This record gives sequence, structure tokens and C-alpha cells, in this order.
Amino acid sequence: MGVIIGDVIVTDSGLVAAGNYKAGTVLGLAGGKLKLSDKNATDGSEKPYAVLLEDVNSDADRVAPILLFGEVDRGALSFGQNWSLDEIVAALRNIGIFAKGVVNG
Repeated sequence: MGVIIGDVIVTDSGLVAAGNYKAGTVLGLAGGKLKLSDKNATDGSEKPYAVLLEDVNSDADRVAPILLFGEVDRGALSFGQNWSLDEIVAALRNIGIFAKGVVNG
């Protein structure tokens, strides 16, 4: 199962800072680049901006697909250690990304 669970989504691509990120990583925007959102940062990345839609493992900045609006599997999210799950879910809701649990019937 992927990160996206809903049918109505808005995606884009964004410049992701060099590093290793899993699909589902909550990204903040700092200096024109997306990087792991850190609640205690002061460079802009403290505000979630998007959710990464594919793994990125790169020694250089790289363009990658991101989710800007829609529903995601909360179990697939990866986020900075300064966030709790409840905090990141609330912060994502404020930007139109709704993290939900997946129910298998």
C-alpha cells in the first residue's frame, strides 16, 4: 500500500535537499528546498509543506514528486523526532493533507 489513500489529490514536484528520505516523509520548505520538517527549526522547515511520494536517496539536491493536498495513510508517515504523531497530523490538516488510519475490511 502506498502513501496516498484518497481519490482527490493535488501533487507537484519539488526540489528536495540532498539526503535519504522515505516516501511518506513530511517535508518543510527552507531556502527554496524541501527537507525533513523539524518542529524546532527556525529556517522555515518547522512548518510542514508537503509529503514526499517516493524514496529519495541522493548526495545532491533532486526534484521529486510531492503531495500538496489529499488523504494519506498516517502509518506511512515519517517525520522529525521533535514532532509527535498527533502534532504532525494536526499540522498537516492545516495545509489540506489529511492523515487517516487505514481500515482493512
